[in-house]
Amino acid sequence: MTTKNDTVPTRSVLAQLRALAREPITGLDDLRRVARAQAATLFTTLAAPLHDLPERLPALIPSIRIEYVPDVPLPSLSFWAQRHWHIHIRDSDPPQLQIVALLRELKRIIDWPLRTRQGGITSRQWEGLAAQFGRDVIAATTAHNQKGETP
Repeated sequence: MTTKNDTVPTRSVLAQLRALAREPITGLDDLRRVARAQAATLFTTLAAPLHDLPERLPALIPSIRIEYVPDVPLPSLSFWAQRHWHIHIRDSDPPQLQIVALLRELKRIIDWPLRTRQGGITSRQWEGLAAQFGRDVIAATTAHNQKGETP
């Protein structure tokens, strides 16, 4: 990936988000702090209204594929296959719920390497971090919109 005015490659957005968790993490409080920093970074990088996230995310993170499917028993799910992260979103849910589900799946993808090396955190706590991340991105967007600014 290159910047518009520079030919020096920059780190991918996914790598940038994951790098925020590289400092020593000693527990859940550190993971919460990292989730907030990742949400702020995503909001800044997105530079578009939140409803544009499904179209914008694959451009920011080319290894992500988003599909809307009718028969998903959960609001969303994600998995690695054929060298890409696939996010399946239930197409019958309202758009706002789809955005929340997409953000939670994104956080699960961001955290995948960390989950494999960070012990002492339960599945329920990881899910709580994914939910917090989604809330933080939405809150940043809402606050920004209330100021009448465009990201």
